[in-house]
Amino acid sequence: MSSTSSAAPTNDAQMAEASRMATTLRLTPEKSALSASAEQATSVLATIVAAEASAGIRQPLELVAVVDRSGSMSGSKIQQMKETLSFLVSNGLTRTDRFAIVAFDNKVETRLSVTTMDNDGKKKALEAVANLQPGGATNLSGGLLQGIDLLSKQDPGSSGTNRAVLLFTDGIANNGIREPSEIVVAAQGAMTASPCTIFTFGFGADHQEDLLRNLAESTNGLYYFLEKSEDIPTAFADCLGGLVSVVAQNATLTLEGVDGTVLAEAHCPYKCEALDGGRLAISLGDLYSEDEKDIVLSVKLPQLPAPRPEAAVAVRASIRYFSVAASAIEEVGCTLQLSRPATTPVDQPANARLDEQRSRIDVAEAMRKASVLADSGQVSEGRDLIRAAVARAKQSPAGASPVVSGIVAEAERIEGKFVDRHVYRMEGQKMSKMSAMANMQQRSTHSSAAVYEKKSKVAMKNMFSSMSSAASSCCSSSAPASALPLPPLPLPQMPTQQPMPTQQGPPTPGPPTPGPPSSSRRKMKMPTIRSFRNSSTDGS
Repeated sequence: MSSTSSAAPTNDAQMAEASRMATTLRLTPEKSALSASAEQATSVLATIVAAEASAGIRQPLELVAVVDRSGSMSGSKIQQMKETLSFLVSNGLTRTDRFAIVAFDNKVETRLSVTTMDNDGKKKALEAVANLQPGGATNLSGGLLQGIDLLSKQDPGSSGTNRAVLLFTDGIANNGIREPSEIVVAAQGAMTASPCTIFTFGFGADHQEDLLRNLAESTNGLYYFLEKSEDIPTAFADCLGGLVSVVAQNATLTLEGVDGTVLAEAHCPYKCEALDGGRLAISLGDLYSEDEKDIVLSVKLPQLPAPRPEAAVAVRASIRYFSVAASAIEEVGCTLQLSRPATTPVDQPANARLDEQRSRIDVAEAMRKASVLADSGQVSEGRDLIRAAVARAKQSPAGASPVVSGIVAEAERIEGKFVDRHVYRMEGQKMSKMSAMANMQQRSTHSSAAVYEKKSKVAMKNMFSSMSSAASSCCSSSAPASALPLPPLPLPQMPTQQPMPTQQGPPTPGPPTPGPPSSSRRKMKMPTIRSFRNSSTDGS
């Protein structure tokens, strides 16, 4: 494996540190020796492990919250969302970040333009959040396109700026562009000049999960299904924990077969592009701190005129990305070497990680296909598909690994939601699609793929859970809620990459989150799942 790093570590400690702080790329075969007498179909595993985020380095964020304020968002949903956004502004953003708010019902309004989150900017943001109130219908396309447009108008600045749109909704697009596929196409067109990542948050059982999933998937973002209102801060924290830990941007994996090796297929959720010379480019997007990406490749090796017992290069690979720590483009390469003896040796050691990733992909794909069947009314057939994949995973050589055990447990939980059409629609429909997407990307959400949760997400979730604890204390206290603001909490130890030129000393904590009038919060009651299910979408 080759790398752009120029300084060679001089001892074991330095080598360990260099490995931890570097993004690595490996190619490992299913079998390292295969007969030369015939064409061979085999598998290769490409494994990318992102560097751990450096202490003291974090990208500036440019975030736009696109908030559904239609009539069906009234009550606990909009209240919990407002509290979460307020906590984000007060505790999650620093003065090198910029933030904007777009609200939509039948109308689309920019409630806060893209604003630097210094003390004055935070005050404006908190006021904009506090003034969000439910209204009429759901012009989702208008809100989303306005949010994308706000980011596209900003000065591109340095390559290290991390841009994202966070879309919150609980209903069906019934104003503006209504066809889901047309909304996705419109969003992609709006991002042509200025790409960003879209993260989508769907509340309750009545939102269009296929639309939200496709919007997120098209930008390597994530879709979050919020079954109950207390999921909102945890899901938001999971998303933000990833965004503040990006170590590599615009990562592209390029693969090339050598001496007749053909790259037949890449089993992954990312955009794949065939290049000249039989090369394949896979767009991975941004890599979070300690991200793991395992791509199973189906390859074909040609028949050789004579055995070749010595190992020779069969596949070349490289990953190219913008390094946040180095503020520069970096590239890491490696090769796969195979031998081609007269006959395939028996009892070659198994590739345990390849077996594990095959099972992960198999179960995740089964959940996706099961939801397609259930959406067409074939709920029991979908359930059978999940059961069969779970059985295969348990019997596989990697059945006891943490990754396979984790996705099997999720799949069995989701299978229990494929009872009938009603239960599937209320719970299984969204859960299966979120879990399949998260496990295919090897990234956690607030309630799925926990085995891939990394340090930054854990730290952010702990911080947001403190918000929930503080809110509960406020609600149970006899004092008015307005007299009990949420305390400012420190971010995980990853301050922003570049301080503002005018900053003299450490940032000043933002103002405490202003609550709504005490009469509306003194006896706040957390809603049940039923309260989301019963939300009407009529006119919203």
